[in-house]
Amino acid sequence: MSLPRIVQTSSGMTLRLGQQIGKGGEGVVFSVEGRRDIAAKIYHQHLSAERQPKILAMAAMNWHASIAEVAFPIEALFGSGGVFAGFTMKLVGGRRPIHEAYSPTSRKRHFPKAMFPFLVRLALNIANAVAKVHATGCVIGDINHSGVLVSDDATITLIDSDSFQFQIVGKLFPCKVGVPEFTAPELQAQSLGKALRSPNQDNFGLAVLIFYILFMGRHPFSGRPTQGDPPEIGEAIKRFRFAYSSRTIETQMEPPPHVPTLNDLPPQLRQMFERAFGSEGVSSGRASASDWVTALGEAEKQLTKCGASHAHLYFQTAPSCPWCRMEAAIPGFAAFPSHVVMPTTGYVNVSQFLAAIQAAIDPGPPPDLASLMPVVDCSRSGDVSNALTQKFQRIGLGIFGLVVALYLIFSSAMTFIWLFVLGVSAALALSEPANVAAIRLRIAAARSEWSKTSAQWLQIAANDKFKSAKSGAEKLVLQLKALPSEEQRRLKELDAKRRDAQMKRYLEGHLIKPAKIKGLGNVRKIRLQSYGVESAADIISFAIRRVPGCAPLVDSLTAWRGNIEGKFVFNLSIGVDPTEIAAVKSDIARKRVDFEAQTRTAISMLQRTVIEAEQLRTNPRPADFAAWTALKQAGTDEAALVTGEKNLPSVIGAIAACVSVATIIGLTRHPTERVQPHPTDKPAYQAPLATPNLLPDNSSSVEVASIPPKLAAVPVPESATWTRREIGSGRFEMVLKDPSHPTVSEIVVSCSLSGRVNVRMELRSNVWSTAILIRPEPASRDLLTLENGQAGERESELLIARFSEASGAKVGPATHILVEIGTPINLLPFQVPPSVDLAALRDLCRASHVGAISPLPPSVGAPTMPSEIIAPSIPINQPLNISPPSIGPSPQSKALKGRSRQSPSSHIKQPYDRDVGSGTGGLY
Repeated sequence: MSLPRIVQTSSGMTLRLGQQIGKGGEGVVFSVEGRRDIAAKIYHQHLSAERQPKILAMAAMNWHASIAEVAFPIEALFGSGGVFAGFTMKLVGGRRPIHEAYSPTSRKRHFPKAMFPFLVRLALNIANAVAKVHATGCVIGDINHSGVLVSDDATITLIDSDSFQFQIVGKLFPCKVGVPEFTAPELQAQSLGKALRSPNQDNFGLAVLIFYILFMGRHPFSGRPTQGDPPEIGEAIKRFRFAYSSRTIETQMEPPPHVPTLNDLPPQLRQMFERAFGSEGVSSGRASASDWVTALGEAEKQLTKCGASHAHLYFQTAPSCPWCRMEAAIPGFAAFPSHVVMPTTGYVNVSQFLAAIQAAIDPGPPPDLASLMPVVDCSRSGDVSNALTQKFQRIGLGIFGLVVALYLIFSSAMTFIWLFVLGVSAALALSEPANVAAIRLRIAAARSEWSKTSAQWLQIAANDKFKSAKSGAEKLVLQLKALPSEEQRRLKELDAKRRDAQMKRYLEGHLIKPAKIKGLGNVRKIRLQSYGVESAADIISFAIRRVPGCAPLVDSLTAWRGNIEGKFVFNLSIGVDPTEIAAVKSDIARKRVDFEAQTRTAISMLQRTVIEAEQLRTNPRPADFAAWTALKQAGTDEAALVTGEKNLPSVIGAIAACVSVATIIGLTRHPTERVQPHPTDKPAYQAPLATPNLLPDNSSSVEVASIPPKLAAVPVPESATWTRREIGSGRFEMVLKDPSHPTVSEIVVSCSLSGRVNVRMELRSNVWSTAILIRPEPASRDLLTLENGQAGERESELLIARFSEASGAKVGPATHILVEIGTPINLLPFQVPPSVDLAALRDLCRASHVGAISPLPPSVGAPTMPSEIIAPSIPINQPLNISPPSIGPSPQSKALKGRSRQSPSSHIKQPYDRDVGSGTGGLY
């Protein structure tokens, strides 16, 4: 049935309907002849009676006069016979549905000048309109992509206001319609005709619409499932599977590839989207339209320009430009069309730039910074004198301590005391006072700082900076000169590709959303759009296959595109698209402006480097003078230290003198005289020789009369036996054996061919370390020390010693032989009883030595050393000395006193008759 063409308003005015403007499921919108401010919506006849009460109530509220952003009913319209037909409303001209603004393909065609700030302002204006509607008490109920019309200036108009929900005088007029992809989760799968709507549900639809705008037409619940098949949009909304959420584990969804993410938004907008599309929005409420107005207004202030493209603006909180990322990942994709930027001035004469560059004179290599510094007179710092005084005080104390240590060495057996005194003295003499060390550090720091300052100055004053600036300016000039050629080349390329360009524009004009394609429903259309497939130009088989759930549509979509391509006709008369020519010219003009600005900056920098270099070379920085002054002061202080330390040789000489004096004192502390045989001494040894244990088994060959008298006067231990045995050529040796001794098998005293007295000790097996100390009396200092640190390798070891004629040792009846066993740290000494008058034996040796030396007697094995030995009353820590007393302690003696435990090594026996001379102590 045809709709009426002549209608009458509720105020009695007759209107003639003009051309059809739009058509929907409920009715048709017409223009009104003679009126440019209003339009008329005429319902289909089967709906008019039902819609009449609601339209009359809305017109009575006069909302159209207070809210310009909504096409509210103005007056009711009636047809012939007074039958309700529809209503008049504000005429909305020159505006397009909002999806043509947020879709990149449609926006390029219908809003070619729209950049990202346009979209942010568009979202803000929609939120503002919704907030005004909520202020009236109305609930929109059916927020969707077709209910908003957009103009070129980002202003909007909400249409289909007759579907709003409101209540007047207790009567509820519900909203009975809705679009699933904009419907809140709590209303999914419900009968919308009976559901009572709330502003919080409008807030969900508003959030979806704003997301569409900011994310290039992507639906917030359309993405890639991390598990299973992709859900339907309504099911995903109901289960809060927000594809862009940070709650990936919970939503089991990820965004499509190569799209902006929540991280590209300011934090407040991120939180509002998370809240709107999560379960929290149902229980605690979503951000209101007023909240969105405030947040988008703040976000609008955070827009920044992209350095790579003048067409790209984005939120400065984003990690990088999202539009550059998209264009780099999707060949041929342009997030925003380039618009023409014409230069404000004509072409600059490039030769002027070149002349300015050539006019800058290279300052050349910089001179040494020190040559620019003034002469600085520095006096010695006060702390240098104090430091030198302390240093010499320490050296003096060290000398005094050394003298004390030497005195202790030769005066008593207090080993650890003189070692301690010696260590402290050495530490004092060799260590440096803290203030001297501080002065040296200060000197080193001054030199280091001057080195750094010189390097920095060379870097600043060098002509490298000039060369770099000049090279950069020359490159920019060359790029400027090449721009006209680049422009001509690109325009020729456009002309050569006219057919491809016409085909692309033709395909982009065929959108997928309104098309009827077999198997392609609204849900899959939303998925395709979320993956950037909007028109026939976007249909590529691999692009379709990557969209979840759309792989089966490849054939049907490809066939649809092929059908469209088959209808394309190339028009030779149509030149290159003016917008593409304008884009090329705009890009070239932008480059020219940029290059000119960069060249001017480079030339200014070049000229500034010349000026700075000249200034630095004539007037160094204050920091340079400060470093130079500190360096000179450091040199003065160092010279003072060196001068003061020139006295050190005399100090060292004083130390040597002190050592000599102390040595003489130590050597003369126990003056000795040689004991000569008493002229009245008579043989007193015959009675002891009558005792069987004094003679060897071959006693018949022993001449009793040859035994010195004083040997018989020495008592022999009960467990020991003295034996005299021939060793050939009229020579003999005295052997003392003590079977009960745990470590010593025998002690042998004999004469050498040179007429010297030898003392040899043969050790039992498994002996670790043994030392023999020979002294006139137990409390005196050692006359001779011999030590074996290598015992234990063989069944027996020999310790050999000799008295030299030059030793000047005084030996007598009280001479003892002491044996110390154990580690050097804890020696266990015991005494072999006085055994031989060594002086008498020496005299005997002088008269009796003839012939050759026989080899040493073979070693005799014995039982191992007992685990415990009872020490006698002799002090444990006796000092060991292997040097003759006439020349003081030798280095070998000091090494022996402090040696560490050594592992056994091969012991090579030396001939015990070797003439060792003075200074060795007879240790073999």
